Amino acid sequence: MFITFFSNFSKNKNKGKTRYEKNLEKSIRNKNNYLFFGCIFILLLLLFFILPKLS
Repeated sequence: MFITFFSNFSKNKNKGKTRYEKNLEKSIRNKNNYLFFGCIFILLLLLFFILPKLS
């Protein structure tokens, strides 16, 4: 939900920008998505591998 809101918000600001600035914003957004999914992946690994060993 937050990612789609952010992409819609940046689409409105794209008017009057050079292609370089648009590409820069796109790469920053992709990095944020990778960080987000990476955190979820690490949390799942913690759940499945560390919690069974503790119990």
